[in-house]
Amino acid sequence: MSGSKTKCLGLDLTQHRPMMALAEGEKIVECKTLADTPPAALLPIINGESVMAGAAAHKHRRGTGSIWPPECQAPVYGNYLNGVGRIPLVCAWAKLTKPSDGGFSGNIGDTDISWRPTGEHYIPFPSERLITESTIAWAQEYAEKKTAIVVPDSLNEAAQQALIDNCDAFLIPRPVAVALSWCRRNTINFQSEGEKSEGGSSIGHLVIITVALDQWEVVPVEIRAKIFNEKVWLVPVRNRTHEGGEIPRIGAGLFTGISIPDCNNAGEVWQFTFGSEKASSFADGKKVLSQEQINALREYMLSGWTARDRNLLSSWDIWTDLFAASSHMSIDRLKEDIVSLYRLQLQYLNNFAAEQCLGVVIDGACAQVRIT
Repeated sequence: MSGSKTKCLGLDLTQHRPMMALAEGEKIVECKTLADTPPAALLPIINGESVMAGAAAHKHRRGTGSIWPPECQAPVYGNYLNGVGRIPLVCAWAKLTKPSDGGFSGNIGDTDISWRPTGEHYIPFPSERLITESTIAWAQEYAEKKTAIVVPDSLNEAAQQALIDNCDAFLIPRPVAVALSWCRRNTINFQSEGEKSEGGSSIGHLVIITVALDQWEVVPVEIRAKIFNEKVWLVPVRNRTHEGGEIPRIGAGLFTGISIPDCNNAGEVWQFTFGSEKASSFADGKKVLSQEQINALREYMLSGWTARDRNLLSSWDIWTDLFAASSHMSIDRLKEDIVSLYRLQLQYLNNFAAEQCLGVVIDGACAQVRIT
């Protein structure tokens, strides 16, 4: 909150498309969708080759799900053991956010994702490096600016450190990023609030519900008003507890479910969801679902991954952590879980913040899918 025009680049690689925002001081000067397909990086095709990330990865044919050549196939040669060369970052995030015996401090264990481009030898690469290489690639156009990357709220400390070790960037939990956007737009409504103290004064909390491609989250975030340089600033405060607000619901499963009317095999599902702009166009609200797609979406909301997707994809190693994180859940159960997680975390807020709800904000890849 200094008076200087500090420049900062914000990147969100957890949604249906890679997104960026550029700020100078307190002003957002640019917001842009960086590609038409979900965030992804390409594994090396030979040992010693670098990972391909950023714009180059989104323009490349590797792992798009086309029938030929084998480099495009998903999976290669139709064999799940061979994997695929295009790694959607939702799979990398799933590797890093899987539950750990160490709680929130935790450990990340084996995060490698691999493929066999010739059907013989595996070429592995750590998930955290896929994410950081993508961050570096997208940020290189803005090299003189500080970079902040949005991360899932449950990313434990060991996983956070793994990202920091490989990339000079700040990490911002996704619910806090959403709350910051709300604060920037609503400061004008709280000009009579705030105090000149280090922590400011609490004005209540926001209920943040994120519905990204990976996990969904329900988090009450305290909002404080602080007077700095004779201006009122709204500041979100997130005290991460051991009991997080994650919902076992995976946005990637929603989009593969939507593909049912158009796809008959794993390669076609993969191309619909990750190798083209088809799925992401529904997330933008630019396309309206057909009745068949609406029925597929309802099936997913009722029972998690569809039977077809389980048959096609569950034996594929890259999906292991996504399937493990998903669950069968009715709409009523989903509502109950949202309320339960919200109430559970309210106890960690101070009494005033807990009693004053400023609103509910829903944000993420699945928030704009139109079903009516």
